[in-house]
Amino acid sequence: MLTANTTVGDVVLQNLTLARGPNSVNAVAQFDPNGSEAGKQLLASFLGGQNASVNIQGFNGSTNIVSLNGGLSQIRLGSTLPGLQSKLVNSTNLVVLPDTAATSIAQTYVTINNPFSAGLNIVKINAAVTYSGMPVGNIIVDISSNPIVVSGKASASSSALPITLNVDPTAIALLLRENAQNSGLDLKPLDGLLNMGGIKIGDTSVTPSTDLFKGFDLVSFVQKAMANLRIDLVMEATVGIGQYSTLLAYNQSSIPCKTGQISP
Repeated sequence: MLTANTTVGDVVLQNLTLARGPNSVNAVAQFDPNGSEAGKQLLASFLGGQNASVNIQGFNGSTNIVSLNGGLSQIRLGSTLPGLQSKLVNSTNLVVLPDTAATSIAQTYVTINNPFSAGLNIVKINAAVTYSGMPVGNIIVDISSNPIVVSGKASASSSALPITLNVDPTAIALLLRENAQNSGLDLKPLDGLLNMGGIKIGDTSVTPSTDLFKGFDLVSFVQKAMANLRIDLVMEATVGIGQYSTLLAYNQSSIPCKTGQISP
């Protein structure tokens, strides 16, 4: 089995019997993504929902019947591995700690879908989280002592994972304002607050006043603005699939992210 002209595994047809004319047969592929960069990319493409070209090619040793090896070695079959339609990351939950403003450290919980029949264990994560290209934070963690364990064809949530947030005031204000705009909220009170604080990212003509802030509840505004937050993820993770371990490169966009919970 080849992809990008690189051997990434073997295809086996057990007890093959062919009748005259067209035949439909079942083949079993034994895939080794760790054997090459092309194999790792094939796995990443599959999990990322991208179709990938896979070729099946005979060789001089395809069968124990020596007289057939010459013919079988000439076999070239093109195929497409359909990308996985379900997403690996189902959702996330961001928990702000009392000292996050000082330390930049918050907590996140991740719900993982396992598309495989075998169990999935995630033991290391190196991930960058962004929103519309803007850095939100980074998750760099070794959880081999308490891995994320997901049974085959099931979902499970992680324990709390530390995330280093981008706490730059302008970045936070941009994130809040864009989500408020997407949620159809009135931006004038927010722009008034930002202008008052010297953060000029919205309508700089809005002048703070008593009338502007009448009835404005900042906590409620933030909760409504962030209710539909979706983030993007670029990740490398050390995973175990059954008894098999590999380094997985994975990207996913538009992941639902719950926010607003404050840990005591």
